[in-house]
Amino acid sequence: MFNKIILSEIAVYIGEIKMPKNFEIKNSELIVDIFNSKKQKKLMSDNELDYSFNHYKIYLNKQLIQISEYINQHLFEEHKLKLLYENESFGNIYFPNEQSYNRRLANTFDLRNTCDYVMVLPLDVAKDSCKIVMEYNDNRSFNRSWHIPLETNKFILFPSMLRYFISKNLSKQANIFLTQTYLRT
Repeated sequence: MFNKIILSEIAVYIGEIKMPKNFEIKNSELIVDIFNSKKQKKLMSDNELDYSFNHYKIYLNKQLIQISEYINQHLFEEHKLKLLYENESFGNIYFPNEQSYNRRLANTFDLRNTCDYVMVLPLDVAKDSCKIVMEYNDNRSFNRSWHIPLETNKFILFPSMLRYFISKNLSKQANIFLTQTYLRT
């Protein structure tokens, strides 16, 4: 008989936000918040060389709390994973032919105080226009990648240590995303 012990696992959670009618998330309100933040230049970083230069701050509001509660409730019910919303949210807007930088949100210089998980939620994304690309190692092959097509209201939650980017927007409209960070409790 052989015993199996899992020392490490990279889990990516994918799901759709389906709120009850009385708690419906209003993507349009979040999109307006992101465009206002862009217009007012409320950036996560003022340094043009920083990966977070094009991340537009979104301040805590009812919509963000509802999204976090929904995600946390379903992750715990289905996977026994309990997360704590870290109160860091930002939006991104990628116009046609634009894509994000390849980055990781974990602060590798301060792992004790960094987020554990990242959730990317497409708020308004044209069909078949882009993917999230996550880079990982599988103990044999380095620099592997996983490509997941992005759809409006279908979130992807993954460890903050993974490098990722959102591929080029192949549509003729702007694609708009919400990102939130979480701590594991």
